[in-house]
Amino acid sequence: MGVACSSTTAVSGNANAAIVAKQTHARIGDADVKAANVEVAAAASEDLYNISTNLAVAGAAGVGAAIGVNVIGNETLASIGAGADIDATGDIRV
Repeated sequence: MGVACSSTTAVSGNANAAIVAKQTHARIGDADVKAANVEVAAAASEDLYNISTNLAVAGAAGVGAAIGVNVIGNETLASIGAGADIDATGDIRV
């Protein structure tokens, strides 16, 4: 939050940045799996809030600026590896 007050000229600035870098992986590797149903699932979710406020009050001129930047880099993977031996009598879901 930026605030500036003056009887003549007021200048204020504010900058916020939020950076999220996340990896979510679900994997069956080099394994023997015997089951009715096999599911490999990966899920991710984010709630991101970036709030910027600014106020400049002056008798002659007031200037205020606010910048908010969000950068989200997510990787979500579900896989069955090349060496896996899956024996399922039902569904296989990835």
